[in-house]
Amino acid sequence: MIAKEIYDNVYGFIGVNQLELEIIDHPLFQRLKNIKQLGMAYTVFPGAVHTRFSHSLGVMHLVNKIGAKLIDDSLITEDDLSKLRLAALLHDIGHYPLSHTIETPMLKKYDDSHHEILGKKVLNNFSISDILNSNYDSKEIGLIFNGQSLNQTFNQLIHSELDVDRMDYLLRDSYNTGVHYGQFDYEQILRKISVDENNLLCVDHKAIHAVENYITSRYYMYSQVYSHKTIGSFDQLVCSAYIEMENEGLVPEYETIQSDEEFFNNYDDHYLITLLRLSAKQETNQYLKQIAKMILTREHLNQAYEVKDLIDFSEEKVLPKYTLTKHIMDNFDTQDFGDIPKKWIFFDAPDVRFSKLTPYFDIERINDTIDEMSEAIYIQLEDGTTKPIVSLSTSIIKHIAPWRLKTIRVFTLKQYKQKLKDKVDQLVGT
Repeated sequence: MIAKEIYDNVYGFIGVNQLELEIIDHPLFQRLKNIKQLGMAYTVFPGAVHTRFSHSLGVMHLVNKIGAKLIDDSLITEDDLSKLRLAALLHDIGHYPLSHTIETPMLKKYDDSHHEILGKKVLNNFSISDILNSNYDSKEIGLIFNGQSLNQTFNQLIHSELDVDRMDYLLRDSYNTGVHYGQFDYEQILRKISVDENNLLCVDHKAIHAVENYITSRYYMYSQVYSHKTIGSFDQLVCSAYIEMENEGLVPEYETIQSDEEFFNNYDDHYLITLLRLSAKQETNQYLKQIAKMILTREHLNQAYEVKDLIDFSEEKVLPKYTLTKHIMDNFDTQDFGDIPKKWIFFDAPDVRFSKLTPYFDIERINDTIDEMSEAIYIQLEDGTTKPIVSLSTSIIKHIAPWRLKTIRVFTLKQYKQKLKDKVDQLVGT
């Protein structure tokens, strides 16, 4: 029974039941209102100030639309849908300030700090579990949004190449940034989605062009928005600032983050911006002070060098210039950059793919290795059989799936830009 309707700028009114409303009203979920969905993207796209809160509601809305169809087809139960709605609603409960921006330095230091793993800990160890456990098992909900459920359909709905999380963030990010590449016919996909005899999520062949549109939309959003060079330069600054603040004892170790509920409630974008403002005024760490000022005043790094190549995944043959630049990046500590301070040299290496899976995966082993192929997008053919879209010769995806756009950018301060360009040119040999 719907207890309340919440207006969403992408889908309109989204209904929630009483249990979901209690979760939404909990401080741990309200915290998501203060975490930007796209981190530093607002520095380039002013409309990109939407939050993990609205995204979570949108993901729940989409899984409900799919779930209602699967119930009509007798493929899942009402109780299954209730669990899926909860998993969709809570899948981002463990996100860091500025979303993936802060997650990057955390993952370099703590192996178990992925936001989904942290989310599972939040769900199981903090007070929000009391609401969940009165009706459901919080551990089971955490397993679903981590893609670790025993139910393969659940995993694919929340955690696959064609899941409700990806669908929503493409539509929502496209809407809020004003970049229309992310728009695709999601209604057609939702209408034609089903589950095959192997319990794998599949889309009817009549909607194959909608799926192709989805895959290409995701590629263009990554190449044009998520991997934008200016956003990348700010991400590098924020990551460096966070590491410096952690070294200074301004932010706690991961143990505190995952165990102190009172701290975690306030661990959001406002918390980070406050620390940056304090850091910009202190005198003990001049490097941190300068970085903090640059972030707060939107003074981005300058791109001194870029190499870009579109390559075939099956061959991994890239331009010699790319290989040499990657060698410089991978062996940064041993490289000589002359009088350019290494602390002001930053590398960004986005790798954008059409699909995680390609025709070169052993698709014939599907029955033996369900887990290996569980993230694939499956198309149900006219004869009732299902095949990964990357294996269909009649789909353009088979032909473009192996391709990926590999980029390496080198950033620095304005005064070092030309020197660094010349130095990298010299090291690369161009």
